Amino acid sequence: MPSANARLFSRVPSYSGDFEMVLDGKRTRLYSAPTPEVPEGTVVKRVWLPYEQVNTYNYVDKKGHLHLSFASDAKSTRAHLEAADRLNVLGIGFWHLAAVTPEMWKVVREWHRRPSATGQTSRWLVYP
Repeated sequence: MPSANARLFSRVPSYSGDFEMVLDGKRTRLYSAPTPEVPEGTVVKRVWLPYEQVNTYNYVDKKGHLHLSFASDAKSTRAHLEAADRLNVLGIGFWHLAAVTPEMWKVVREWHRRPSATGQTSRWLVYP
């Protein structure tokens, strides 16, 4: 008999956001995936957030405004699928299907093909 967790599905983040940070309290959210789109020559600092399992990016745009970006990628997808394995979930779905890159799909296909920790071989992929 499958465990109660075997009926759970995990929603895997697959989106990114680029926030322009300004002092007057207004901010603009720009979308880009899987890394921020910045002019050539812009210095971008990448930081891996171990708890959230996602990359963040900081850079200053040509107007002098600081940007804070985050992005799902193959590394973060792999980390989230490892968490799904630890929780013994039956399948996964994506929060934002249009932002899934070919590299992320490769990680998902590898995960989908291998048995879970309990030997479960029929995992589900759920699409919005």
